[in-house]
Amino acid sequence: MKNRIVSYFKYLVLALTVFAFSCNEQITQQINAKKNEILKEQTSKINELLQAKEQIIGDFVNGENDASNIFGSYEIKNISVNTKEDDFSPSIVVTDTEEYVSTRIVFASANKNRSNYIKYQKKNNNRPLMDMFCSYLKEDQTFSKPESLEKCIPWIFEDSLLNTDYHDGVVTFTNNGKKMYLTQNNDSLSSEDTLNLIIISFTETNGVWRKDKKNEFEYNHPEYSCAHPTISEDGNRLIFSSDMPGGIGGMDLYVRYRLYDGTWGAAKNLGPGINTEGNEIFPTINVDDALHFASDGHKGLGGLDIYKTFRSELGKWNFPVNIGDPINSPLDDFGITFFSEGDSGYFCSNRPGGKGNDDIYFFKGTNNPNIIEITVIDSLTENPLDSVLVKIATCNDGSTSGITDIKGKLTNIISSNLICKITALKDDYIPKTINFKDVDISKDPPFKKIIRIKKEAFVVGKKYDLPKIFYDLDKATLRFESKIALDDLVRTLEENPNITIKLIAHTDSRAPDPYNQKLSNRRAKSVVDYLISKKIPEDRLTSEGRGEQDLRIADKEISRMGSEAEKEEAHQKNRRTEFEVLSTTYTPKK
Repeated sequence: MKNRIVSYFKYLVLALTVFAFSCNEQITQQINAKKNEILKEQTSKINELLQAKEQIIGDFVNGENDASNIFGSYEIKNISVNTKEDDFSPSIVVTDTEEYVSTRIVFASANKNRSNYIKYQKKNNNRPLMDMFCSYLKEDQTFSKPESLEKCIPWIFEDSLLNTDYHDGVVTFTNNGKKMYLTQNNDSLSSEDTLNLIIISFTETNGVWRKDKKNEFEYNHPEYSCAHPTISEDGNRLIFSSDMPGGIGGMDLYVRYRLYDGTWGAAKNLGPGINTEGNEIFPTINVDDALHFASDGHKGLGGLDIYKTFRSELGKWNFPVNIGDPINSPLDDFGITFFSEGDSGYFCSNRPGGKGNDDIYFFKGTNNPNIIEITVIDSLTENPLDSVLVKIATCNDGSTSGITDIKGKLTNIISSNLICKITALKDDYIPKTINFKDVDISKDPPFKKIIRIKKEAFVVGKKYDLPKIFYDLDKATLRFESKIALDDLVRTLEENPNITIKLIAHTDSRAPDPYNQKLSNRRAKSVVDYLISKKIPEDRLTSEGRGEQDLRIADKEISRMGSEAEKEEAHQKNRRTEFEVLSTTYTPKK
């Protein structure tokens, strides 16, 4: 079962989307009546949800999973900065200098009595709008009186673009503390007379913060929202939430990678394993590079729940795990953030017993979860295998899944001390299942297991991708990383001495057909030449150039892409190489 009730007021505040000030009193009354109706219905559901909590299931690749607490026990307490209004989405900022070390939280608040920086939306029942505040963590672990972020010593802000006339919300900082990304309302109306969300950034130089006016977030748009940014510790990956066209549900999570020249690449949807028909919002990249986010689309304990997932070195995301109670509850839980140790931090919730609507809670882990570490290798070569789907079944009928990284490893957290079986599946390999009996993984964590899988026999006529073979525009020269990838093909041919193959090269479509045909011929031959240089017999190899005949991404689709970076990435996918098995009866010459 699933409580999908999320009040209009929750979306109004948490998504930070406001109606234009021109909306009339009749609309205001309708909104307020709807809010009270749904909040009343939510309250009536609490006891039912609490009783059903043990039966609520999580949503995984191959079925269902227990959504009870699988991440250990936690100490949880409501912190002193909370008010009768909404306080949420803290960001932890640690300043470590020769003179002092300080810790503060920067958070969003709607408390109308907090300072004269609070604004009111006069046409919406006099509700206060969000501003950003900061508060210092004192030696006795209590907080100082919150101040508007513009007054947060020792920071100086050059202009008044930080706390604006509308909502100013979720903020994140780079690891060096020199750059800040912030969610605000767009000052341009949409066609539906709403002020959607945008992401802006500030950079600190010599103690002064200035808005990055020349490097604006190019996905900001009046017709949809971009919000809730978070950035990885190395500063090379930015994840945000958006309801831009082409998504899977309401608000989806997107990722952008920093390119070699320091600019950001095209935004990529994290896909249906992460995003749902509901809303995925408030992402946080943890110090261990795990991604936490809130969702009302995955099955959970009710409302918004917090989920955790890991990213492999190939860029694939494991299916998210509900982190369970006591952090998740039957109502809304979101906006989690961590101290550097990784076992404590803050999250937000509107659960019963708080001081206001949304409150900030401190949490600290009190015991260790059940961690399992799987390594999958090729049974013949003993080489680690990436992109293997590993399914782990526990003895209480729970299950979880994940994808191995480039080192062949998958680390996961499971709900039970006892595991019953582990299955490994990979294209072109024979699936393998290992059964266990009375194996208690909690006795000596983490539980480690190596799984060896055997490659299937090659099929004549089948084509196999060589995904890491790259060419520069208009060139047939193999890049350095391409030669490293081809060394894997050399090993495959050595391990399978009876097969012959045809190397097939493809181009993009940005040149005349005759030119592309000649270019692809040269590219296919360059791969064959490299294999011959590695002592693969020439009579086992042929080549074919296909030019632009077999585009994976059509020109029409590329023309609709929003940025040049996204278009270039699509062209790169068209510039590819694959091989086809011609025979499996070759006899090596003596």
